[in-house]
Amino acid sequence: MTLLIINIAYASSVNSSPVNPLGLEYPIRPLTLTFGVFEEYKIENPQHIPFMMFAIGNDDVSIRWLTANSEYFRNNNSIGFLISADYPMEIQEIRERTGFNKLFLMPNVDELVSVHSIPNYPFVLDTQRGLVRQ
Repeated sequence: MTLLIINIAYASSVNSSPVNPLGLEYPIRPLTLTFGVFEEYKIENPQHIPFMMFAIGNDDVSIRWLTANSEYFRNNNSIGFLISADYPMEIQEIRERTGFNKLFLMPNVDELVSVHSIPNYPFVLDTQRGLVRQ
């Protein structure tokens, strides 16, 4: 499994707009994952991922979910992924809005979703408990 994780650093000058240094096409949307609720379930071999991770969309419900859980994620050294974005600066805006700085853009979450049969976002891949949950 290969994860494409992007921490976009924006170059700009005083009179210019931020640029998209990686040339990503916006909006970014997952191909197979949709927003929704699901029951937690166990996964096999959770140790193959060395850290707890979660994924959110750029919708208000996902952002509120991150805000409500950010202390738990910080306490567990979690890394978060934004799986949908409308424009390059959105990742930084969500970091500032939620106070969670270990949030990165993941423009292709579909392989991870397929491997772990993740039905919806937001989700937590809880490697400590061997669960996918919300």
